[in-house]
Amino acid sequence: MITTLRSMIATLTIDDVITYMHEITRFNQQRELPDGMVFFCIEDFVLAYGRQFPSQPFPKHVRKRRLGRCFSNAWQLVESNPGAYTYVEGFALYYIPMEHAWCVDRSGHVVDPTWHDGRGSQYFGVPFKADFVRATILERKRYGVLTDFERGYPLLRGADPAVFREEICHGIL
Repeated sequence: MITTLRSMIATLTIDDVITYMHEITRFNQQRELPDGMVFFCIEDFVLAYGRQFPSQPFPKHVRKRRLGRCFSNAWQLVESNPGAYTYVEGFALYYIPMEHAWCVDRSGHVVDPTWHDGRGSQYFGVPFKADFVRATILERKRYGVLTDFERGYPLLRGADPAVFREEICHGIL
């Protein structure tokens, strides 16, 4: 049983992550869109503005960080290396699709300070401008930008992509 589960998990792809997000969006579309919202859920937003990012072996020069703190880990890597990395939030495959945060380097490859041991294999997310992430963290007093319930999910209310989305590596995928 365990061997079968491991082999099944090993065959999951980015298409499974995208299918998961579509299914969650379809489920949420069964209800009326709440007042002021443009997107039904975080998954809907990530599908609209996100993209796939290729993984790579963990770079030796990057400090490994603790599990369970992906939002702060990714942000701290960006802040401690200005211009070297872009902060990304979305969904990544770690046995199952999970909401997650990571960084991408200048070539658009994943640098994941939390799942540095190869746990994450597939990544689909929205690259965010550092100034937007910094302002959100300071206002919320917590890490993460997608699940901003304190301010009524401003990204799901149709924020201008020019304000939040970092355009990177157009030709990579």
